[in-house]
Amino acid sequence: MVDLMISPVRDSRGKPVISTQKALVELKAATGERNEYSALQTSWADWASQHLDAAIERGTRRMITDRQHLTPETYGLVKDKAREELLRDRAQTPDLARVLQNASELPTEALDDLRDLLLLQREIQAHRRAPAAYEAPQAKGLHADLVAGHETDPWPAINEARRDAERVISIARRFGLSMDDDQKGYEPGRAFFPALADRMHLTTVLAKCADFCARAEAFVKNTIAQWCGEERLPCPDHTQLWPFNAQAAVVRNEINLGLRESEVVRAVPEQAVPERVTSQQAAIERKPEPIIERQAPAKVKAREVKRDSGWER
Repeated sequence: MVDLMISPVRDSRGKPVISTQKALVELKAATGERNEYSALQTSWADWASQHLDAAIERGTRRMITDRQHLTPETYGLVKDKAREELLRDRAQTPDLARVLQNASELPTEALDDLRDLLLLQREIQAHRRAPAAYEAPQAKGLHADLVAGHETDPWPAINEARRDAERVISIARRFGLSMDDDQKGYEPGRAFFPALADRMHLTTVLAKCADFCARAEAFVKNTIAQWCGEERLPCPDHTQLWPFNAQAAVVRNEINLGLRESEVVRAVPEQAVPERVTSQQAAIERKPEPIIERQAPAKVKAREVKRDSGWER
């Protein structure tokens, strides 16, 4: 901090000069203070309250507080020691306590956002721990007691059953997240959930919450229809209800997480497997070779040679 001493120009022997002393004397006389520096404090407080903020008041006088002022060197040492103690306390303070301390300084709107983000983070952690056993948050399970008293209007029971799951979907939508983020490369929500694995699990959570909402509507309507003796169920397939295509989103995201195998099966041509034949069976099944009779070689007739009539014996 730097103190600024601003003084108006005064005339001295017909020449304009800057005279701090003359300005302080005039200020002391104007404020009625006993010394110049008290006059400066009073004058500055009056000006600030008139031009900056009416709530500004002059500080309590030193003669009343009897406060001992520190030299700049001593003040620096005190501040250094205070910083060391603060760092030591932070190192020893649990993470949760530090988060709460920081959160206490946030405005109300930011606290609401933090609460909603923590809710989504809770669902992410629950799904990471046990993906196969994860169930969408629900106020009441899907059982017959849920429908009791709602035979004429199914929607109160439907809304009650899927209230918590629908809240997760609504909060995620407010942050730009949905069950179809896998089709966008899991990019939405990167600012709030930097880890890709967290965004993948959250997208799967949203798909499962959406699927539960559709199943809740189908369950309530089908149960009421059965109680009324209707032979045909109004909602035989919950995949046709809102949120639409939720079950397909569950399958896609679970495949991406490696929780289930892809349903695309490659066609493999069948290969003929030779049967194992024992030597005994081979001997039985072997056909006898045809017997070929051997014939004696044909006699070659002696070549008749015609002799010349003039041949002599």
